[in-house]
Amino acid sequence: MQFIVKTLSLETNIPADFDNIKKMRNTIGNIKNIPDHFHNHNNQGGKGEYIYAYPQIHYTIVNKVLKITAYNQSIAKLIALYESNEIVRLFKEAKVEKYPLQGVQEHYVRIDALQNGGGFTQVPYSYLAHHYIPFNNNEYDIYKSFSNYMGRVAYVQQKLAKHIQYVVTGLMDADIKNTIQKEISHIPIYVELEDIDAIEKAPLLHDELATVIEMRLRFRTNILLPTKVAIGNDVALGKGQIEKLK
Repeated sequence: MQFIVKTLSLETNIPADFDNIKKMRNTIGNIKNIPDHFHNHNNQGGKGEYIYAYPQIHYTIVNKVLKITAYNQSIAKLIALYESNEIVRLFKEAKVEKYPLQGVQEHYVRIDALQNGGGFTQVPYSYLAHHYIPFNNNEYDIYKSFSNYMGRVAYVQQKLAKHIQYVVTGLMDADIKNTIQKEISHIPIYVELEDIDAIEKAPLLHDELATVIEMRLRFRTNILLPTKVAIGNDVALGKGQIEKLK
């Protein structure tokens, strides 16, 4: 079972890193009449109640500069932002490219059912997740509570599976959700870490709100995902991007 996801990216020369990308998003979110998709909150400027849905616009860092990617129905909103010249007004000397490479691109999301009643001799898709944040504060406390190392591994795999499910449903447009979401919900998501030692090497990051653990994980799954899509927490701010290995 599969469906198509469309993406469009604005490529800029605006210097960006994980310390300032949230400020950049807030700056763009404060543009008058900017759609909620640009800040994922339910009012102007991204200061209201958080919208609990997979973000349709991602702010990412590519070669130390800002890249903004829109998915599906948010593509038209991103084009409108580009054509307004607001980014150039807000970020002096900014250069913005509307159509990198082939412009609007299409990617497949494919869900492969488990074979042999749940056994899997070859899990087909392998990925590397960069800066993946699997837990909120409460979940991190649960993770630390496991005295058995394999219990921690299983918990990370469980969170990965849930985050992949969140991405799959979040990338569906309304028409697809109405036709295949119920069917997809009955297909188990299989996740297996390829380097279980990586979870113990993950650094702790501290900010004014929380302490989080950030992982770089290789994993296999039965879900084909678009490369560079993001999973986990803070995906709208460049965290959790995945790279398809095979």
